[in-house]
Amino acid sequence: MLQYNSRAGFVAGADLGAEKVVVAVADLQGNIISEVRRDRDPKSGGNHLLRSLMDAFREALAQGEIDRKKLRGIAIGVPGVTDAEKGVVILSRDFGQENLPLGRIFAEEFGLMTFVENDVNLAALGEARWGVGRKYKDIAYIRAGRGIGAGIIINRHLHRGSRGLAGEIGYMGVAEGCLQYRKQGLTSVGYLESIASISAVITNMIAEAERDETALVRELTNGNPELIAMGTVFKAAEEGNDTARRLLDRAITYLGIGVANLISVLDPEIVVIGGEISLGGEKVLERLRSVVDSLTFMSPPIMFSNLGENAVIMGGISRILDYVHTGPSIMLAASRK
Repeated sequence: MLQYNSRAGFVAGADLGAEKVVVAVADLQGNIISEVRRDRDPKSGGNHLLRSLMDAFREALAQGEIDRKKLRGIAIGVPGVTDAEKGVVILSRDFGQENLPLGRIFAEEFGLMTFVENDVNLAALGEARWGVGRKYKDIAYIRAGRGIGAGIIINRHLHRGSRGLAGEIGYMGVAEGCLQYRKQGLTSVGYLESIASISAVITNMIAEAERDETALVRELTNGNPELIAMGTVFKAAEEGNDTARRLLDRAITYLGIGVANLISVLDPEIVVIGGEISLGGEKVLERLRSVVDSLTFMSPPIMFSNLGENAVIMGGISRILDYVHTGPSIMLAASRK
């Protein structure tokens, strides 16, 4: 009787987050063999980020005792705009430079098939294969974290758009003031990311806390508002802080507007929400559903991701597994050249 040897080869996924670098190696069934997480300073610069990625990759191989010759490829999730066909990071504030040929750099260093993809797109692939979206053909995955973006799955295929910009919903104008974008960028009032992102909530909470001398805020931040994180905001809201509740409700309301707009255009079978906004639990989801229901003709199910922080990694592994099982002829990949 023939048996499938899932360890005949291995695949890898990488997640270049705002404050971390994660690399995981899996077998040909997607089972994680080894995983390395490294914290990083968001201000450390592109060269440091690239070195951290390569070091974490080497460590993951050593940790799993993986023969590099058996590794079939790696998919790297990058926060920013990418050209997936060429393996180029077109624009990413984390790398601090434009048109970085990350796929070629990594492929030349390790002699390995390398895919470069927007991190939210990879997260959408992860949800479609292993997450709550696995039973659906048309999926909208939305990550609400430091920024806001969407990964779009149509008929089980990732949709990037003509220039790789599909899903950049952080640029969606949802309130008055968004026409100032050309002068002020996404910090301009009126853009979805400027109102509903975790960064926006924390920035506004810090500003409010500096004017708020209540015992609650002092207790949660040890007297230093700069220590405020998203967990702090949710905790303050749970304990009755009016400022935290107001800021959260505003962010969730506008996120709901963005989700409703996306639903009206795409008509997905399910909307999956990822990112730090999920720290708020079921109350956040209930409020989000309420806003979406009030703005759409028919609302699909809206659920939190069950992959959590691993969505990008699992999407990267899925990307390489598709390449392994279907071959390069129908995949858009970074060349080894």
